[in-house]
Amino acid sequence: MRLAGIVLGTLLSASPAMAQFVDREAIFERARNIATVTLPGVLGADLVPFHIAYGLTLLETGDPAGSIEVDLLIRSSREVLPAREVIAAAPDPDAAARLESLLAGVEYAWHYRTVRVRFPEQGDAAPAAEFSTLLLNRDPEAGVSSAETTKP
Repeated sequence: MRLAGIVLGTLLSASPAMAQFVDREAIFERARNIATVTLPGVLGADLVPFHIAYGLTLLETGDPAGSIEVDLLIRSSREVLPAREVIAAAPDPDAAARLESLLAGVEYAWHYRTVRVRFPEQGDAAPAAEFSTLLLNRDPEAGVSSAETTKP
């Protein structure tokens, strides 16, 4: 199994000061819509909001042009794996060391297939969506109230 991405950190990258100006639900909803239209077989109800990254570029004209990148977890792809097995399956010693560092002190790892969506804040630039994977050292759905979410 090849892991395309490893993420540590918070569930949302916006700072507390910036968070008051960001309509997270609207951004996640826009990303869900783009994903369901762009990628075959993706259902909006199966996508769990995970991460928003916002980039702002100041053009020479002085007009800001923002870009947004959103990661959505595909709930049905969730795998809870023993951390030792994940480390043992690493393709090389360097990867094993990185995984060991990521998974230090935890018994399980959470692996998801994800959808990464990129779109402009404004304008007509075409949005893009692609599949990826994510390995986490804690349960990202622990705070989600859902009968589908279970701990190992």
